[in-house]
Amino acid sequence: MNQDRARFLIVIILAAAIVQLSPGGQLTTAKSKTVAASAKANEIMQPFSVGDKGREAIEFEVQGAGRIEARAEWTGEAATMSLILNGPGQTGYYARQNGRSPLSLSFKVTDDHVSRGKKWTLAVVNFGAGSARGKVIIKVPEAASN
Repeated sequence: MNQDRARFLIVIILAAAIVQLSPGGQLTTAKSKTVAASAKANEIMQPFSVGDKGREAIEFEVQGAGRIEARAEWTGEAATMSLILNGPGQTGYYARQNGRSPLSLSFKVTDDHVSRGKKWTLAVVNFGAGSARGKVIIKVPEAASN
């Protein structure tokens, strides 16, 4: 019986850890995925599905200076969405675009950015009502060969 209770508490703790309070005061679940590159070494393709005031974050690494380019396409009731790029060494976002599908974002990564760390996150965010399903393609700078 104690093992069942312990498992139940672990499930509750894990569920609470992934639930966050959205800016509008409604509870939403935050999804975060760490992805590997696709067949192209510098390209990531990831499907997403978000609901009302939902978000899905894709974590990836940048190995060298160059341009990060992202493009999201979706269908569903959510008319407009946001792409938000966060990276190392900064509290706020590096780049953000709001709009209708298809939505694109571009950011130039410098050697200074790379020296701060390799972990970056692109969030697909629905600040409004309705759901959306689609895909995002992220192109990252190719690592310099030595």
